[in-house]
Amino acid sequence: AQVSGAYDLTVADPDVEGQSGYALITRLVLTFSGLSSSTLVGIAGEKTSSVRVRIFFDDGTQYANMLTDVDWIPVPELLAFESDTPAAVTISDQGLMTLQGNHYTTVQIAVEKSCDASSRTAGAIKANLLPAPRDFDLNFPGRFNGLQFEQSGDELVVAVRANADG
Repeated sequence: AQVSGAYDLTVADPDVEGQSGYALITRLVLTFSGLSSSTLVGIAGEKTSSVRVRIFFDDGTQYANMLTDVDWIPVPELLAFESDTPAAVTISDQGLMTLQGNHYTTVQIAVEKSCDASSRTAGAIKANLLPAPRDFDLNFPGRFNGLQFEQSGDELVVAVRANADG
């Protein structure tokens, strides 16, 4: 059977200011999984690691990792990422960090709601290169995790690591 006739249809935008129909993000928690001593160690441009973003909404909903647990909205529409030292570590709009170079102090990686910087949260990681094939790198002796160099008193001990592959 077919029904026909004239109908009035009214469509209105939800009252965003009054939060009708929307759950608002109340908190973001940024963590770095799979990194030993919070250090991104590897070859420049090749070593990557994804951050984890736990997200909490005002209606009680929460996701352990927004980047893998939510498929109903593209990550860049909800979250924005930033590195304070992109020469050492870059971060994509999908939350993928890429090691670019050594750095003498920690690198701050931040996440915030795309539309609201007041939600900003950050964490610190260390950037430490391994030598690429036919390359060398200076480092603190006997240690790959942590900062590239750490001075003790008046002394700075430096090791040279070489990669003869290639």
